[in-house]
Formats: sequence, structure tokens, C-alpha cells
Amino acid sequence: MILRSLVIFGALVLLLPAIATCQKKKVMVINTVSVLATKASGASWDAGDGAPDLKLRVKAGGWGGSDTTSTKNNTYSAKFNEKTIKFKAGDKVTFTVTDVDALSNDHVGTITFIISEEMFKSGGWVTPNRGDGSDYSNRIKKITFSFK
Repeated sequence: MILRSLVIFGALVLLLPAIATCQKKKVMVINTVSVLATKASGASWDAGDGAPDLKLRVKAGGWGGSDTTSTKNNTYSAKFNEKTIKFKAGDKVTFTVTDVDALSNDHVGTITFIISEEMFKSGGWVTPNRGDGSDYSNRIKKITFSFK
């Protein structure tokens, strides 16, 4: 009886970390995207000093899939509030923002990060690293998101 209890206790101790990390995935909602007023070259996004037509692609690391928002025309700060794919804390996410144009699209920027526990619980925001050595061609200012 004591041996059986020890075996069960040992199994629980071994399984506890796995049970603790089993987290239900939630749908990521893209709330807002804001970008800098010009391309890295200093040129405007669209003809006639026009604002960009923003679209965001969300990609999960590994085999998690991807999704793309609708396009928000003529804006430096787009409000999407669109559901995308499911994630859990610890997942790798890549956001790619594009200015959609008639002939060829402009790459606005890309941000890759790991979803923290805090982000997963209450949503969050990301910005590109603008410190020394960062990619100044990345024209994203901020992306906000939540989980449902």
C-alpha cells in the first residue's frame, strides 16, 4: 500500500509540470496598428503624400498557421478589432505589416516576439526595438492585441 502510494505520488510529481503548462489556447484579436508617417527613405507611402493602406499578417511559430486582417485604407493608425488564430503563452508570433498598393505592396515592418503570461492574461502591445543596431527600415510604431 505504501509502495503504491509512493508510485502514484512520484507520477504526480513528474506530471505536474506538464499539467501546469497545458494551457488552453485563445484567439488573438488584433486591435490597432500604427506606423510612422513615411517610408525609411523619407518618401510618403502613397502618391500625393497619401497615407498607407494597412494590412497585418499574423503568423504562429512552427506549424501554428497564419491569418491576415482586412485592409484599412489611408491611415497611419488603423483600428482592426479582428479575430485571428489561436495562441497560448510561450508561443512565438510574427506580425508583418504591409501597405497595400495597386501595383506593388510596400513592406512596412515585421515584429517577432514570444507571448508572455502577462500578455496572454490581459493583452498587450509591441513595438520594434529602436535601440542601437535595430532595423530603422521597420516603420511600425505600435501594435496592440488581446485574447478571447
